[in-house]
Amino acid sequence: KKAAKDREVKPQKGMIAAYDDAVEQLSELAGQFETVRKEFFCLTFGTKEVAYTDLGKDLFLLEIPLAAYSKVEKNLPIGAYTERARTTKFVKLIAKGLEEHVISFKKHTATKANGLVMV
Repeated sequence: KKAAKDREVKPQKGMIAAYDDAVEQLSELAGQFETVRKEFFCLTFGTKEVAYTDLGKDLFLLEIPLAAYSKVEKNLPIGAYTERARTTKFVKLIAKGLEEHVISFKKHTATKANGLVMV
């Protein structure tokens, strides 16, 4: 009745174990991504303006101001980053160290979506 009145279905915690687990894992991954962004990438690139962005199916690309990237580009470890796009203001990179986290994020997002289908 509540779903009909509100015109939306919200799963309750404990209804679907796979959904609950996926939500918890996604929350943990979001915290890990943010910690890595603040503690590692901001130090590496010398700016707090490092952000995550998406480009098509590529998730969690690093978006770095071009000026900051240009200062450290030659000192970056070979193969640690792959440039995916560049504008006049920003560079978007894939960080090799995040690949496992991104795969896990995609897996848990799919599990969460499947759990919603079951509601």
